[in-house]
Amino acid sequence: MTLMATFSLVSLQVTEHLFEEPEDGFGRDLISINLQRAREHGVPGYNAFREWCGLGRVETFDELEPFLNNGTAMRYSKIYKHPDDIDLWSGGISERIIEGGMIGPTFACVVGRQFQNLRRGDRFWFENPNFPSSFTP
Repeated sequence: MTLMATFSLVSLQVTEHLFEEPEDGFGRDLISINLQRAREHGVPGYNAFREWCGLGRVETFDELEPFLNNGTAMRYSKIYKHPDDIDLWSGGISERIIEGGMIGPTFACVVGRQFQNLRRGDRFWFENPNFPSSFTP
């Protein structure tokens, strides 16, 4: 899947018409809002999450090329000084999709860990022992 094909999966309703007023003819961009929100809240970048997921950091855009779609790494090199500067969402959505999946390896790791944490933190989950409130299968 190419980068453009990936972005075509994001509806124009959320990238160009969010909170649109009829007289304006344009709205806000949810992707831009979320990227800025992540920066304001100090969410680590794409490279930091690659390392956290055990995928390894990349030090150059050339090293990044095999993991991303359709020349995206070279496009990033024109925008960012270093791969550490790439935002998590932008880098994650640009990755090649894992076999049998719908997302790349970094997002697969993040989503997988989140579900794992939700399950482990749920005292009602039947596989969590030592909670009198745990349900049984």
